[in-house]
Amino acid sequence: MTCYNCQKDPIFNNLCQKCLIKSFEKKVRKDLRGQLKKGSKIYIEDKKDSNGFALKMFMAKFELPLKKSSKNVEDFVLIPWSLENEVLEFLDLFLQGDINKVKNKDSIKMFKNITQNEIDAYAKINGYKNLSKKKTSITAIEKMIDSLELKYPGIKRSVLNGVKEYKEIILISK
Repeated sequence: MTCYNCQKDPIFNNLCQKCLIKSFEKKVRKDLRGQLKKGSKIYIEDKKDSNGFALKMFMAKFELPLKKSSKNVEDFVLIPWSLENEVLEFLDLFLQGDINKVKNKDSIKMFKNITQNEIDAYAKINGYKNLSKKKTSITAIEKMIDSLELKYPGIKRSVLNGVKEYKEIILISK
């Protein structure tokens, strides 16, 4: 099996290291387009996991014309947030009946269209060493979504698309 793009040996999801990095960064830049303005004050939420490491690596690689600030003086908070985080948060709030808490207008969830496995691969390529740590508390919703993803590949992305549509409807109705 070879890389989809360049025919080299793949390391993740039929992509070689170079193409994986290119694909990952392209997705993140596309998500950021139009959200940040030149000179915006940002605060980067510091998480001590692969998501936080990947966010730091991405921000260091692309010197965006932004000003880093403290937690209380920012225009935006950048959160290292995967596709799984977005889906699980929505389903958790939906099942609890707190669906109106879904909106976060002053925060930007950096990796919400990227799976946790893609983030882990990007972090590993860039030198993150602690990938062997597994989450200790897995909720029933996480188990349900993971089993559905095994049975029906792509279900997480489908749920994410539903989340996006729901948020648009909520914004229109208010």
